Amino acid sequence: MSDELVELRDSIRPVLEAAGPAADLDSAWSSAVELGWLMTAASEDLGGLGLGLTSMTLVSTECGRMVSRLPMVSALASIDVLGHAADVARVEAMMAGTLIAMPLADSAIVQSSDTLTGSAEALPCVDRAEAFLLWTEDHSMLYVVPKEASGLTLTSTPTWDATRQLSRATLSEISLSTVEIIAVDDQARRLVARLLTLRDVLLAADTVGVANALLDTTIEHLQVRYQFGRPLAMFQALKHRVADLRTQLTGAEALLENTLALLEQDLSNTDAAVAAMKASTLATQVSSSIAEEGLQLHGGIGMAQEHICHLYLKRAMLNCRLGRQGCNYANDIAERFINSCKVAGG
Repeated sequence: MSDELVELRDSIRPVLEAAGPAADLDSAWSSAVELGWLMTAASEDLGGLGLGLTSMTLVSTECGRMVSRLPMVSALASIDVLGHAADVARVEAMMAGTLIAMPLADSAIVQSSDTLTGSAEALPCVDRAEAFLLWTEDHSMLYVVPKEASGLTLTSTPTWDATRQLSRATLSEISLSTVEIIAVDDQARRLVARLLTLRDVLLAADTVGVANALLDTTIEHLQVRYQFGRPLAMFQALKHRVADLRTQLTGAEALLENTLALLEQDLSNTDAAVAAMKASTLATQVSSSIAEEGLQLHGGIGMAQEHICHLYLKRAMLNCRLGRQGCNYANDIAERFINSCKVAGG
């Protein structure tokens, strides 16, 4: 990690830790804007930090560590893609705090003549958002829909994860004249491919952050909780369970780091999409495993719904359903990747 990235991490972590897990969104968003976290998604010629994809994933990882309510995956991916579409005005507005939300799950919107119909799933923070960055199902059009567009209906979709506010956007024959088209045809397909790959990578980073924080919390509990006059951390069986979890997490971190190195050159091709899905799949599986083991290793207190473990568990479980992990193509990729890991490991 470069000195610039270390400085960025060291500036983000204390702010999020001081606010506490799942801190109030309004104050967290103000801090993110004022401290320039959104600027990590833009190049220097657009007024951003120009630190590349790694800086964006670092922000997402730190937000995951504190199960932050910030819609960073959506905001960072949108800024990046709008920047590559040369939409300078929107990029500058978003870095200044304007939120244009994008769906965190697969959507199904089709163009028929001069109208758009369908739905977009898992849009974060729609109360704060001023518009939505959406695309057609065949990726032939990327566009921005204003919040007040006629024919747009927003429906809250409550989840177990209390750290996210997600909604469904239903488009009912919205006229193309009421939306702003960012790109069409081949350019749109390239930008949407980049957007989806970014979304997977940033979700993977968030998930790695969740897993790290929960494993650290679990280890701390084992060190201070005594049984038979000894800390639980002294029991060999528990040591082995934690060591196994740490090994799994190290593998997920290594794959994410390797994926970032591969994606720095090109985010819009098929290889990039597959690499991002692999990183996301492994991260969510490892995070879910750590979350479930963490609850058990906390004993009775871990089963209490009010315990912080449940914030991490529910975020990890929801991350398993976001990004492209639910589509058939992603499931096929994931199955082949996991099988190859089993073969490699004997």
